[in-house]
Amino acid sequence: MDSLDQKMNPNQLAFLVYRYLSLNKFFSSRTHFLKEANPLIANAIINKEVPSSVMSLAEMMDEYVSLKKQVLLLNQEKAAMMQEKNIIRMLLQGNNLINTNSAIGIITPSPHELIF
Repeated sequence: MDSLDQKMNPNQLAFLVYRYLSLNKFFSSRTHFLKEANPLIANAIINKEVPSSVMSLAEMMDEYVSLKKQVLLLNQEKAAMMQEKNIIRMLLQGNNLINTNSAIGIITPSPHELIF
């Protein structure tokens, strides 16, 4: 299985929260969290489920925010491209109409002649 397909299990997540609380010196919160999540944290440590190379919770959140911004920018670019596509399609339809009219002998007024 590709590492990108793997999801975090509760043991790994509990360990990351515990590590976050420790690194940021939230000792009281860490103590209470340890009391409630001790089986999960113990299993993560015993089974070595969380390698040291795993990003911290703060790093994960930073990356998440960065990825969300990228998605937003991509969606904006996609919307702009769709607008351009629609404009080009309308211009081509107008051009096809002019060509069709010319082919059957209908005189199409120039844009300057359409102004009242």
